[in-house]
Amino acid sequence: MKVYWSGADGNPELDVKWRSVAEYLQCFHYKTAGNIGFFIPNGAIRVEAVGWENRPATEEEIRAMQDMIRQGMAEGALGLSSGLGYPPSIWADADELIELCKIVAEYGGVYTTHVRYGMGDGAFDGFKEAVKIGERSGVAMNISHFHCTFTTRGRSDRLLQIIDEARANGVDITFDSYPYEYGTTYLALPFLDYQCAIDKHIIYANRILLRFSQSGRISHGIWIEYDNISFHTVLQDASIR
Repeated sequence: MKVYWSGADGNPELDVKWRSVAEYLQCFHYKTAGNIGFFIPNGAIRVEAVGWENRPATEEEIRAMQDMIRQGMAEGALGLSSGLGYPPSIWADADELIELCKIVAEYGGVYTTHVRYGMGDGAFDGFKEAVKIGERSGVAMNISHFHCTFTTRGRSDRLLQIIDEARANGVDITFDSYPYEYGTTYLALPFLDYQCAIDKHIIYANRILLRFSQSGRISHGIWIEYDNISFHTVLQDASIR
């Protein structure tokens, strides 16, 4: 996971010694000025149970992830987090997430999620899926990075209506946002073929190039605007060239 995200976080050298939530939280004991809260990463437990495979989790694998959540919550985690636009969480369907969130709800925890912006209509369906997960699992939930993108720009009233209707129906739901332009992520994401499995963290380049050469577009049918792309971290000089 560290290598996979190296382009976004700069691939820092970390002396990783923890193997549990309790051991991780202990690393901060009396060492930080602020309080530390930790959410169990859906991606991490899915890799542990399912691997980097583009498929739904089996019942046995879901039970394994539920056990990891139980242990993590008992050791002090605040809840479960998911980034449903990124592998491997992108391959977890709503039913799988509902079963995981039921365990979080048992501990009074919170489910926080980055919704699937590209699903269904590419605009509102990802938010509706998030509401369904909260409604059917009974978990308190938060939508991260709640904002208007290229498909919802100018329609913030509709987004807020989804939240208002969910709260009126008894869903304990909140959201957070950020005050800058959307799109800060790793370079592979816009070219990600959602039907393509990842093997050892490598997205098959031939599929990406073929799709781009045929359509001139990237994910969600959006034309590339190179003037809006800037680079934060490049690990190898060859990548710059």
